[in-house]
This record gives sequence, C-alpha cells and structure tokens, in this order.
Amino acid sequence: MASSILQFLWTQMSVTNVIVSVAAIILLHYVLTVTKARLTLPNGPTPWPIVGSTFTLTKLPEQELMDMRKRYGDVFTVFIGTRPCIVINGVDNVKEALLKNSVTFG
Repeated sequence: MASSILQFLWTQMSVTNVIVSVAAIILLHYVLTVTKARLTLPNGPTPWPIVGSTFTLTKLPEQELMDMRKRYGDVFTVFIGTRPCIVINGVDNVKEALLKNSVTFG
C-alpha cells in the first residue's frame, strides 16, 4: 500500500514542482527567521528577503542612517543581507553598550 502511494507520488512529480516546493520552503524558513529576529531586536526598516535593508542605504548611507535615527530612535536594527546590524547613536548609548553591556555587544 505504502509503496503504491510513493510510486504514484514519484510519477506525478516534475522538476518544476520540486523546484517550486524547495523555493517555498526556503522562503518560509527565511520569513520565520527574520520575523523571530525582528521580535527580539530594536525596531528598524522592514527587510526584503535575501537583500535585507541594503537598498535603503544606496543613495547616501550616512544621510539614510540619520533619517532612520529620526524615525526609529537612537538604537535601531538594519539588515545587511540576512544579518541584523544594530545601529547605536549618541555618546551615552555607545558608552552604555560598550562599557555596561560589553558581553552582549563586544
């Protein structure tokens, strides 16, 4: 019985179905990973799949980061590709991160 079901599934599979299924699984894994990371990290711009927030930093990165500081506050997260990068602004915040929380941020 089980072998006949497997044989039916095998004959019905095409290369396109396999590629679409693998791509859907990879995309779902990425979305779940980024969603989980965004719940635990400071606010920031919504990242695009695979490229993250890279395209928001293309014109003048320093100006874009200053605009994000106004929008999200002194501490925010930017995704460079799939990696989250926490941006810390202000002397007091940097001292707190590097001196008081050196284990976390070091």
